[in-house]
Amino acid sequence: MKCFKGFFFFLVFVCLASSASALSDKGFKELHVLSSVLHFIEENYVETVDEQNLIRGAIQGMFDTLDPHSSYLPADVFRELKVDTSGKFDGIGIEVTVRDGQLMVVSPIKGSPADQKGIHAGDKILRLDGKSTENMNLSEAVRALRGKRGSKIELELERSGGERYSVEIVRQAIHVPSVKAELLDGRFGYASISSFQIDTAKTLRKEIDRISHGKNLDGLILDLRRNPGGLL
Repeated sequence: MKCFKGFFFFLVFVCLASSASALSDKGFKELHVLSSVLHFIEENYVETVDEQNLIRGAIQGMFDTLDPHSSYLPADVFRELKVDTSGKFDGIGIEVTVRDGQLMVVSPIKGSPADQKGIHAGDKILRLDGKSTENMNLSEAVRALRGKRGSKIELELERSGGERYSVEIVRQAIHVPSVKAELLDGRFGYASISSFQIDTAKTLRKEIDRISHGKNLDGLILDLRRNPGGLL
């Protein structure tokens, strides 16, 4: 059965590749090697392996040979990306990052449940619903913090100086505006772009029109500090 699965993977790969463009003889040989290696690992590795993880690893390996801006997104990661770039999600309203293996708060979103509970930028998140966040990757953390509107999550945090505290937060609908703009000195436009979302370009133009009242500005400052990227 394992041999069949490896052969099936080989056939699917060949069919997909052939539908796009004809493979060279060298390409067919490499696909055969890939299928053989998959079968060999399944049969001989010291522990039982997850075939899906092996195949995903092989796909990721292909992208690793390309430029740094090309990457493979599994379905769950792609779903999170679509949520991030929509600017709307159910959660507690904090931006987080992983630094030296530790989950940290970048900043609470103003007016969000996390902001109302007094969570500060720079706070370390030690536990989520009792589970340690040590060496938790960012995707896992985001999935844990988000959830059904009205559900609760308990966070154990540590503030600079060593003070520890716990809070229970009810998840709510969070809207993150990507553009905030104002007029400086009556002449210069200032626009802070927190992330690149689906409607960022359209919103930026509206905000510029709003602050300039249809007149020409002497300059425009685009503030991209702490912007993680998105739909560029």
